Amino acid sequence: MEMTLKVSNRQQVMFLATNKIYYISKLGRKTLFYTKDGMYWTYSAMDDIVSQIDSNMFQCHRNLFVNLKFINSVFADGLVLANGVKLTMCRSALQQTKKAWLLFIG
Repeated sequence: MEMTLKVSNRQQVMFLATNKIYYISKLGRKTLFYTKDGMYWTYSAMDDIVSQIDSNMFQCHRNLFVNLKFINSVFADGLVLANGVKLTMCRSALQQTKKAWLLFIG
């Protein structure tokens, strides 16, 4: 069964398939979802979202979750996702993310 995440904002309510989410980030008061189908946003707190996401999502730092199955490669200052997006992060967050990714891919 495919897990879905209910995302609502002032304009609409959407159900996003969690296995299609590349990453989730926070920008100001908005939480942004970058998926295979586009970008969506909500004003919901990150804490409310965490309880709804699957185990493939890894919290790199307070404002960023990345789907481990979409990481293509890790570099000195960040990582590249399957959609070509490069996410930069501090060294400690990158080390934790790399360790989680290596465990995930076996």
